[in-house]
Amino acid sequence: MRVVIRLCFRLVRLILTPFMLLAEWLTTPKAIQRSEAQQTQVDNACKQLALYQFKGCPFCNKVRKEMARLGLNIEKRDAQHVVVN
Repeated sequence: MRVVIRLCFRLVRLILTPFMLLAEWLTTPKAIQRSEAQQTQVDNACKQLALYQFKGCPFCNKVRKEMARLGLNIEKRDAQHVVVN
């Protein structure tokens, strides 16, 4: 029974993910405008940050949109394919 439920959820994710990514691409806002000095200051503050994300995660989608709106240059890492040493 568990296997059937997992397969159903995977199927739903496989179907919905392309639509979610398209919607994100179409609705991502433009970044706010800052002077070059202010943007450099923001970039330095965000230098040590990283977002571990899933492409199809709706919560990650919201965070990526907000990062784009605020003009934050934060490294994005794929949480599904993380290489652990």
